[in-house]
Amino acid sequence: MRLNRLDWLLLATLVVPTWEKIRWETPAVSLTITNLIASAFIAVFVLDRLARRDAALPTASIALLGFMLAFAAVYLAGYFDLRDRDAFEFWVKGIVTWAVHFAFLICACAHVVRRGRDLFIRCVWAFVAGMVVNCVYGAVQLALQVGV
Repeated sequence: MRLNRLDWLLLATLVVPTWEKIRWETPAVSLTITNLIASAFIAVFVLDRLARRDAALPTASIALLGFMLAFAAVYLAGYFDLRDRDAFEFWVKGIVTWAVHFAFLICACAHVVRRGRDLFIRCVWAFVAGMVVNCVYGAVQLALQVGV
């Protein structure tokens, strides 16, 4: 199976979700490498679908979309309990991050269903590889702090 740019972007996104240390804090938003790559995947996925004039979603993605809307209703209810500007900014950061991750889940599911089992297996391996790299990084950090 030949991988296209969308496949590579998906695999890159699946490698980095546990790499929490790679982040950039700004007053407006907390950027993680996962959020950036997932956002890029969503944008390329949508552009690819627009170029192909293909709006169809597989059943699994439609189910995920339904769950996203249900969770959004619950999350939006929290808006009415905000006390001040700091709480509002924290709420906005949370909902934007949540929306990016859930949209990634829906788009990734649609892409993997279309591309088949081979891409699914590669996705699993990419996720496991990212976790292994993060574990090794953590072990090295621990060894350096303990003084081994």
